[in-house]
Amino acid sequence: ETCVAPEETASASTATTTTTMTPFKRAAGSSNPFHSGAGDILFPFEVERPPAGSLVDQEIEMLEAVLRQKKAKIALLEQLQGMVSLSEEMSGAQRLLLADQAPDIAAVVDSGGVIPDSSPRDFLQLVATIPPRVEDPATFVQLVAVGSRSVETQSDLPRAVALTVSPSGNCTVSTVTGSTLLETELGHSADILRVATAGTVDETMVLSLDAKGLMRTHKLLLTPTKSDKSDRDARRATKDDILSRYLHVKPQTSLTLDREFKLPSKGHQRQITDIGIARLGGPTYVLAADDEGGITAFYKNGTRKGRAIATTDEGGVLGLLATPSAVIFHSSRRFGFVSGKSLDVKAVLCEEAHNISSIAVDASS
Repeated sequence: ETCVAPEETASASTATTTTTMTPFKRAAGSSNPFHSGAGDILFPFEVERPPAGSLVDQEIEMLEAVLRQKKAKIALLEQLQGMVSLSEEMSGAQRLLLADQAPDIAAVVDSGGVIPDSSPRDFLQLVATIPPRVEDPATFVQLVAVGSRSVETQSDLPRAVALTVSPSGNCTVSTVTGSTLLETELGHSADILRVATAGTVDETMVLSLDAKGLMRTHKLLLTPTKSDKSDRDARRATKDDILSRYLHVKPQTSLTLDREFKLPSKGHQRQITDIGIARLGGPTYVLAADDEGGITAFYKNGTRKGRAIATTDEGGVLGLLATPSAVIFHSSRRFGFVSGKSLDVKAVLCEEAHNISSIAVDASS
C-alpha cells in the first residue's frame, strides 16, 4: 500500500493555503472485499483554510469545499456500488446490507411517536430454506434447543434444530442451515392442531395434539456419528492437527414415541385449546388448556397431576406460553401465571382488551 505525501501550494495574491490529498492506492491482490483490482480507490478530499477576505467570501469558499466533498463521496459510493456485483469474497450479510433495498422510513409504522432508524433486516443473521412438501405443506415451524450431558459431544452437535410439522403428521427435523436430518410421521389418526416443544440438558420433548383430543409425547435424540474407517485412515496419514472424529458428520437423529393420553371426561369431553411443556417447581409437566377455563397438568408418564381453574371468560383459556419460571396463559380478556407444584394461578384483567390473540415475554426484563 502506497500513499503520496500531501502537497502544499501558496499563492502570493491571496492568503489561501490548500492541502490536496492524492488518491489512495491499494496494491493488487488485496484482501479488501470492496476492491475490484481494476483501479485505485479514490479519496479526493481537500482540506482548505478560509482566505483572509470578507465574511461572504469565506462562506462561499467553505460551501464550495463542502460541495466538493459531497461530490467526492458520491463518486466513491458509485464505485462501491459497482464493486458489490463483482466481489466474490463478500459474505451473504455484507451483500444483503449493501445490495438489497431497505424499506423507506415513511413506510414503517410509527409507534408512540418514535420513528425507527433501522429495519429488521439490519439484525438478520441467517436465511435458510427447508425443502417444502407441495402436497402437504408444514403449518408448524419451531426452533428446538438440543442439549447433551456429554462435554465431549456438546461441540459436535447442533445447539438447535428446526422442527416442521404438517397437519397430516409429517415431521421434518432440519439444521438451522436447512440440511434435513430426519423425516418421519407422528402417528396421529386425525389432523394435528397443536405442537409444543421443550429442550433441556436431559432430553428434548415434542408434544402434539390432534383433532380427536389425543396428545402424544415424543423424545428427540441427536447422537454424533463417527466417521468411517477410510476417513480415519486418511486423517492419520496427514500432518494436520488432530480433528474430532465427529467433525462434519451428520448426527444420527431419532424421534420416538414416549406416551399418549387424553383429558379425562366426566359426562362430556372438554375441548383442548392449547398445549405446552413446562417445569413447575422442578418436574417437567405436560399442560393442556381447555375451553372451560381450566389447565390440566400431566406427568411425563401420562398420569394426571391436577387441574386448576384459570379463568371464567367465554372461550376459556385461549393460549399457553411456557417460560423457565412459570407458564403464562391468556383468555379473551385476561392473562395470568401458573406456577408451583400446586398449580397456583394468578390472573390479571385487561380492562381495555376485548380480544387478546397472543402474548409474548420480554426476555431482557
